[in-house]
Amino acid sequence: MVLSLFESAHQRRNDDRDLKALYKQYGGEIFGVLEGRVNDEVLTERDRKHWARLVRKARSRYSN
Repeated sequence: MVLSLFESAHQRRNDDRDLKALYKQYGGEIFGVLEGRVNDEVLTERDRKHWARLVRKARSRYSN
């Protein structure tokens, strides 16, 4: 993924940790949960971008 070239190792580790925890908690429903957070109008734009990044990573990692 081209976007991963521009992320720090710290961000990558945090995202990996978060995705593992979310997948452990939600399993196959992780995509719906993450997309719900992306579309949550209550969250700030910055937070929605964070969840959108995790959705992209989850799709590449956990999609069959």
